[in-house]
Amino acid sequence: QPLPGCELLAFHALLWISQPLTRTKITFKFTEPRESIRRNLEDTAYLALETYRTDNNKCILQYNQIEDKWLKYADINYPNEVKVIPNGENLIFIGGKSNGERTAEVKSWNLRTKTWTQLPGMNYPRTWHRVVLLDDIIYVIGGLIGSYSENKVDVFSFTGEWHSVKAMNVSRALAAAVTLNGNIFVMGGQNANVLNSVERYDPTSNVWTLCA
Repeated sequence: QPLPGCELLAFHALLWISQPLTRTKITFKFTEPRESIRRNLEDTAYLALETYRTDNNKCILQYNQIEDKWLKYADINYPNEVKVIPNGENLIFIGGKSNGERTAEVKSWNLRTKTWTQLPGMNYPRTWHRVVLLDDIIYVIGGLIGSYSENKVDVFSFTGEWHSVKAMNVSRALAAAVTLNGNIFVMGGQNANVLNSVERYDPTSNVWTLCA
């Protein structure tokens, strides 16, 4: 049954997604200057990359506020359909397709040194999944595992191995996911059908609740 008050939280989460200009922009902000990168990366930088690019011209772009244009920051190779999440000075690349096959690989790319670090792989190869970072824990949610959409949720805390938490009520791929007030909201997506339902995950109780 829907949890009282959950609809309002879901509304705010949907508003956060649908109106990007009303929310704080995601930035990579260092707490102190780094001499080795100040010529290339400002204290606050806006970065972008394409996760569905199939050629060999993959790169990270940096927004130049003075010239008002996007410029290449670094050439970088990563799986197609990968999901990326920032964590401090690093970008964490999770899953996707490598050589046409789904991968469980997880790697960290350092923005300062422009080098890779291998992290423990996921329990399952995934595409069309979603990732969020909450309280320094990565949550990998749903996606395609094998030929079908899944409701599995796996977590990684950077200090240990991957493990599973409570699965969603509904299997989902290509959903949207956000964090709000210490909870995770997952919206829409598809399995055999296109979905319009919303679920809320409370990491304290390890419970998924259908909101709408």
